[in-house]
Amino acid sequence: MAINSNALAEMDVPESYLDSLPKNGRATLGDVIYRYITSDHFSPECLLDSLDLSTEYQALEIASRVEASVHVWRRRVPAKPVNGLGRTASARSWSMVRDMLMDSEKRELLAERAEGLLICLKQRFPALTQTSLDMSKIQYNKDVGKSILESYSRVLESLASNIVARIDDLLNIDELNRHVEQLSSGEADLKMACGRAVVPPYQQVPASGTPFVTAYATPSFSPGRLSSPRTSVGAGRRSQGSRAAAAAKKALTDHLSPSEVRGMIIVNRSTMIDVSTTTDL
Repeated sequence: MAINSNALAEMDVPESYLDSLPKNGRATLGDVIYRYITSDHFSPECLLDSLDLSTEYQALEIASRVEASVHVWRRRVPAKPVNGLGRTASARSWSMVRDMLMDSEKRELLAERAEGLLICLKQRFPALTQTSLDMSKIQYNKDVGKSILESYSRVLESLASNIVARIDDLLNIDELNRHVEQLSSGEADLKMACGRAVVPPYQQVPASGTPFVTAYATPSFSPGRLSSPRTSVGAGRRSQGSRAAAAAKKALTDHLSPSEVRGMIIVNRSTMIDVSTTTDL
Protein backbone atom coordinates (compact mmCIF):
# COMPACT_ATOMS: atom_id res chain seq x y z
CA MET A 1 0.00 0.00 0.00
CA ALA A 2 3.03 2.35 -0.08
CA ILE A 3 2.49 3.56 -3.65
CA ASN A 4 -1.17 4.32 -3.15
CA SER A 5 -0.54 5.89 0.26
CA ASN A 6 1.98 8.31 -1.21
CA ALA A 7 -0.45 9.26 -3.96
CA LEU A 8 -3.24 9.85 -1.44
CA ALA A 9 -0.95 11.88 0.84
CA GLU A 10 -0.32 14.35 -1.97
CA MET A 11 -4.04 15.08 -2.35
CA ASP A 12 -5.66 17.95 -0.47
CA VAL A 13 -8.03 17.30 2.39
CA PRO A 14 -11.58 18.12 1.25
CA GLU A 15 -13.46 20.81 3.11
CA SER A 16 -16.44 18.51 3.43
CA TYR A 17 -14.32 16.11 5.45
CA LEU A 18 -13.06 18.86 7.78
CA ASP A 19 -16.58 20.12 8.33
CA SER A 20 -17.78 16.66 9.33
CA LEU A 21 -15.16 16.27 12.09
CA PRO A 22 -16.10 16.61 15.78
CA LYS A 23 -15.18 19.74 17.70
CA ASN A 24 -12.52 18.20 19.95
CA GLY A 25 -10.18 15.23 20.10
CA ARG A 26 -11.95 13.51 22.99
CA ALA A 27 -15.14 13.15 20.98
CA THR A 28 -13.14 11.86 18.02
CA LEU A 29 -11.01 9.26 19.81
CA GLY A 30 -13.14 8.28 22.76
CA ASP A 31 -12.30 8.42 26.43
CA VAL A 32 -9.91 5.45 26.52
CA ILE A 33 -7.64 6.42 23.63
CA TYR A 34 -7.76 10.11 24.56
CA ARG A 35 -6.67 9.33 28.13
CA TYR A 36 -3.72 7.28 26.87
CA ILE A 37 -2.60 9.94 24.39
CA THR A 38 -2.80 12.80 26.87
CA SER A 39 -0.93 10.91 29.61
CA ASP A 40 2.62 11.90 30.55
CA HIS A 41 4.09 8.48 29.69
CA PHE A 42 2.74 7.75 26.24
CA SER A 43 3.73 4.63 24.28
CA PRO A 44 2.04 3.77 20.96
CA GLU A 45 2.91 0.09 21.28
CA CYS A 46 1.42 -0.18 24.76
CA LEU A 47 -1.71 1.61 23.62
CA LEU A 48 -2.16 -0.75 20.67
CA ASP A 49 -1.62 -3.74 22.93
CA SER A 50 -4.42 -2.58 25.21
CA LEU A 51 -6.90 -2.10 22.34
CA ASP A 52 -9.06 -4.76 20.73
CA LEU A 53 -7.57 -5.26 17.27
CA SER A 54 -8.76 -8.80 16.66
CA THR A 55 -10.38 -7.97 13.31
CA GLU A 56 -9.35 -5.77 10.40
CA TYR A 57 -12.59 -3.82 10.66
CA GLN A 58 -11.78 -2.72 14.22
CA ALA A 59 -8.24 -1.76 13.22
CA LEU A 60 -9.59 0.29 10.29
CA GLU A 61 -12.09 2.06 12.53
CA ILE A 62 -9.40 3.04 15.04
CA ALA A 63 -7.13 4.23 12.21
CA SER A 64 -9.91 6.47 10.85
CA ARG A 65 -10.56 7.96 14.29
CA VAL A 66 -6.87 8.62 14.99
CA GLU A 67 -6.43 10.20 11.56
CA ALA A 68 -9.43 12.43 12.18
CA SER A 69 -8.04 13.53 15.57
CA VAL A 70 -4.82 14.68 13.88
CA HIS A 71 -6.77 17.03 11.63
CA VAL A 72 -8.93 18.19 14.53
CA TRP A 73 -5.91 19.29 16.55
CA ARG A 74 -4.03 20.66 13.58
CA ARG A 75 -6.97 22.60 12.25
CA ARG A 76 -7.48 24.57 15.46
CA VAL A 77 -3.83 25.59 15.76
CA PRO A 78 -3.46 29.15 14.39
CA ALA A 79 -0.98 29.61 11.56
CA LYS A 80 0.60 32.77 12.99
CA PRO A 81 -0.18 32.94 16.68
CA VAL A 82 2.25 35.77 17.44
CA ASN A 83 0.87 38.13 14.82
CA GLY A 84 -2.68 37.33 15.78
CA LEU A 85 -1.92 37.97 19.38
CA GLY A 86 -0.19 41.24 18.51
CA ARG A 87 -3.33 42.65 16.93
CA THR A 88 -5.38 42.03 20.06
CA ALA A 89 -2.69 42.71 22.65
CA SER A 90 -4.49 45.73 23.94
CA ALA A 91 -7.68 43.76 24.63
CA ARG A 92 -6.19 40.69 26.26
CA SER A 93 -4.06 40.17 29.26
CA TRP A 94 -0.74 38.37 29.32
CA SER A 95 -2.28 35.39 31.15
CA MET A 96 -4.67 34.76 28.31
CA VAL A 97 -1.83 34.95 25.79
CA ARG A 98 0.19 32.44 27.82
CA ASP A 99 -2.78 30.05 28.03
CA MET A 100 -3.27 30.19 24.28
CA LEU A 101 0.39 29.49 23.62
CA MET A 102 0.37 26.54 26.00
CA ASP A 103 -2.84 25.25 24.44
CA SER A 104 -1.39 25.44 20.92
CA GLU A 105 1.76 23.59 21.99
CA LYS A 106 -0.31 20.91 23.67
CA ARG A 107 -2.45 20.46 20.56
CA GLU A 108 0.62 20.13 18.39
CA LEU A 109 2.06 17.54 20.78
CA LEU A 110 -1.18 15.55 20.75
CA ALA A 111 -1.28 15.69 16.95
CA GLU A 112 2.26 14.31 16.75
CA ARG A 113 1.38 11.52 19.15
CA ALA A 114 -1.67 10.65 17.09
CA GLU A 115 0.47 10.52 13.95
CA GLY A 116 2.93 8.18 15.66
CA LEU A 117 0.08 5.97 16.78
CA LEU A 118 -1.29 5.87 13.23
CA ILE A 119 2.11 4.88 11.83
CA CYS A 120 2.47 2.03 14.35
CA LEU A 121 -1.03 0.84 13.55
CA LYS A 122 -0.32 0.74 9.81
CA GLN A 123 2.92 -1.12 10.47
CA ARG A 124 1.01 -3.78 12.36
CA PHE A 125 -1.59 -4.00 9.62
CA PRO A 126 0.25 -3.39 6.34
CA ALA A 127 -2.71 -4.63 4.28
CA LEU A 128 -5.11 -2.17 5.89
CA THR A 129 -7.71 -0.84 3.48
CA GLN A 130 -8.44 2.83 2.83
CA THR A 131 -9.64 4.97 5.72
CA SER A 132 -12.54 7.39 5.64
CA LEU A 133 -10.15 10.26 4.83
CA ASP A 134 -8.69 8.35 1.86
CA MET A 135 -12.13 7.62 0.44
CA SER A 136 -13.12 11.26 0.92
CA LYS A 137 -10.01 12.40 -0.97
CA ILE A 138 -10.76 10.04 -3.85
CA GLN A 139 -14.38 11.15 -3.97
CA TYR A 140 -13.93 14.92 -3.75
CA ASN A 141 -10.61 15.32 -5.51
CA LYS A 142 -10.63 17.93 -8.30
CA ASP A 143 -7.11 17.37 -9.63
CA VAL A 144 -7.33 15.07 -12.66
CA GLY A 145 -3.61 14.25 -12.67
CA LYS A 146 -3.62 13.15 -9.04
CA SER A 147 -6.75 11.09 -9.64
CA ILE A 148 -5.09 9.26 -12.54
CA LEU A 149 -1.94 8.70 -10.48
CA GLU A 150 -3.96 7.35 -7.58
CA SER A 151 -5.93 4.97 -9.84
CA TYR A 152 -2.75 3.75 -11.52
CA SER A 153 -1.07 3.17 -8.16
CA ARG A 154 -4.09 1.18 -6.99
CA VAL A 155 -3.84 -1.09 -10.05
CA LEU A 156 -0.11 -1.59 -9.49
CA GLU A 157 -0.65 -2.50 -5.86
CA SER A 158 -3.36 -5.00 -6.75
CA LEU A 159 -1.11 -6.61 -9.35
CA ALA A 160 1.83 -6.67 -6.95
CA SER A 161 -0.27 -8.26 -4.21
CA ASN A 162 -1.42 -10.98 -6.62
CA ILE A 163 2.18 -11.68 -7.65
CA VAL A 164 3.31 -11.87 -4.02
CA ALA A 165 0.44 -14.22 -3.18
CA ARG A 166 1.37 -16.45 -6.12
CA ILE A 167 5.02 -16.52 -5.05
CA ASP A 168 3.99 -17.44 -1.51
CA ASP A 169 1.89 -20.31 -2.86
CA LEU A 170 4.81 -21.61 -4.93
CA LEU A 171 7.16 -21.39 -1.95
CA ASN A 172 4.68 -23.26 0.24
CA ILE A 173 4.26 -25.99 -2.38
CA ASP A 174 8.03 -26.30 -2.78
CA GLU A 175 8.52 -26.59 0.96
CA LEU A 176 5.77 -29.21 1.16
CA ASN A 177 7.42 -31.24 -1.62
CA ARG A 178 10.74 -31.09 0.20
CA HIS A 179 9.14 -32.43 3.34
CA VAL A 180 7.54 -35.26 1.37
CA GLU A 181 10.87 -36.16 -0.24
CA GLN A 182 12.61 -36.14 3.13
CA LEU A 183 9.94 -38.39 4.60
CA SER A 184 10.13 -40.83 1.67
CA SER A 185 13.93 -40.97 1.81
CA GLY A 186 13.78 -41.47 5.56
CA GLU A 187 11.35 -44.38 5.15
CA ALA A 188 13.62 -45.97 2.51
CA ASP A 189 16.65 -45.66 4.79
CA LEU A 190 14.66 -47.12 7.66
CA LYS A 191 13.62 -50.11 5.56
CA MET A 192 17.21 -50.72 4.48
CA ALA A 193 18.43 -50.48 8.06
CA CYS A 194 15.73 -52.88 9.25
CA GLY A 195 16.62 -55.32 6.45
CA ARG A 196 20.25 -55.29 7.46
CA ALA A 197 19.50 -55.65 11.14
CA VAL A 198 17.28 -58.78 10.78
CA VAL A 199 18.93 -61.74 12.57
CA PRO A 200 18.33 -65.25 11.06
CA PRO A 201 16.48 -67.71 13.35
CA TYR A 202 19.46 -70.12 13.31
CA GLN A 203 22.98 -70.30 12.06
CA GLN A 204 23.50 -72.65 9.17
CA VAL A 205 26.40 -75.04 9.79
CA PRO A 206 27.34 -77.25 6.82
CA ALA A 207 27.55 -80.94 7.67
CA SER A 208 30.30 -82.79 5.84
CA GLY A 209 29.19 -85.81 3.83
CA THR A 210 25.43 -85.11 4.07
CA PRO A 211 23.22 -83.18 1.64
CA PHE A 212 21.07 -81.75 4.41
CA VAL A 213 21.61 -78.71 6.57
CA THR A 214 21.35 -79.20 10.27
CA ALA A 215 20.59 -76.57 12.86
CA TYR A 216 23.24 -77.92 15.21
CA ALA A 217 26.95 -78.39 14.91
CA THR A 218 28.38 -81.91 14.56
CA PRO A 219 29.70 -83.02 17.95
CA SER A 220 33.36 -83.87 18.17
CA PHE A 221 34.45 -87.12 19.84
CA SER A 222 37.74 -88.01 21.42
CA PRO A 223 39.80 -90.65 19.60
CA GLY A 224 39.72 -92.90 22.61
CA ARG A 225 37.89 -96.22 22.46
CA LEU A 226 34.32 -96.03 23.59
CA SER A 227 32.56 -98.81 25.32
CA SER A 228 29.26 -99.94 23.96
CA PRO A 229 26.27 -99.24 26.20
CA ARG A 230 24.80 -102.59 25.25
CA THR A 231 27.98 -104.41 26.28
CA SER A 232 28.08 -102.81 29.69
CA VAL A 233 24.43 -103.53 30.33
CA GLY A 234 24.79 -107.20 29.28
CA ALA A 235 27.79 -107.69 31.46
CA GLY A 236 25.93 -106.31 34.40
CA ARG A 237 23.05 -108.60 33.78
CA ARG A 238 25.35 -111.67 33.53
CA SER A 239 27.04 -110.81 36.78
CA GLN A 240 23.69 -110.50 38.47
CA GLY A 241 22.66 -113.92 37.02
CA SER A 242 25.79 -115.67 38.27
CA ARG A 243 25.24 -114.28 41.73
CA ALA A 244 21.64 -115.47 41.64
CA ALA A 245 22.72 -118.98 40.52
CA ALA A 246 25.20 -119.21 43.34
CA ALA A 247 22.54 -118.21 45.80
CA ALA A 248 20.17 -120.85 44.40
CA LYS A 249 22.75 -123.58 44.68
CA LYS A 250 23.42 -122.63 48.27
CA ALA A 251 19.70 -122.74 49.05
CA LEU A 252 19.33 -126.18 47.51
CA THR A 253 22.32 -127.42 49.43
CA ASP A 254 20.90 -126.16 52.69
CA HIS A 255 17.36 -127.48 52.30
CA LEU A 256 17.68 -130.58 50.14
CA SER A 257 19.39 -133.78 50.87
CA PRO A 258 22.25 -134.80 48.69
CA SER A 259 20.78 -136.59 45.77
CA GLU A 260 20.97 -136.59 42.09
CA VAL A 261 19.13 -133.71 40.45
CA ARG A 262 18.62 -133.73 36.78
CA GLY A 263 17.15 -131.01 34.60
CA MET A 264 17.11 -127.19 34.81
CA ILE A 265 16.34 -125.06 37.80
CA ILE A 266 14.77 -121.62 37.15
CA VAL A 267 15.88 -119.21 39.82
CA ASN A 268 13.99 -116.17 38.46
CA ARG A 269 12.77 -114.94 35.14
CA SER A 270 16.19 -113.89 33.96
CA THR A 271 18.39 -116.64 35.46
CA MET A 272 18.34 -120.39 34.77
CA ILE A 273 20.72 -123.06 36.14
CA ASP A 274 21.52 -125.88 33.79
CA VAL A 275 22.09 -128.89 35.99
CA SER A 276 24.25 -131.63 34.61
CA THR A 277 23.12 -135.19 34.26
CA THR A 278 24.65 -136.02 37.56
CA THR A 279 25.14 -133.01 39.80
CA ASP A 280 25.81 -133.08 43.48
CA LEU A 281 24.12 -130.35 45.36
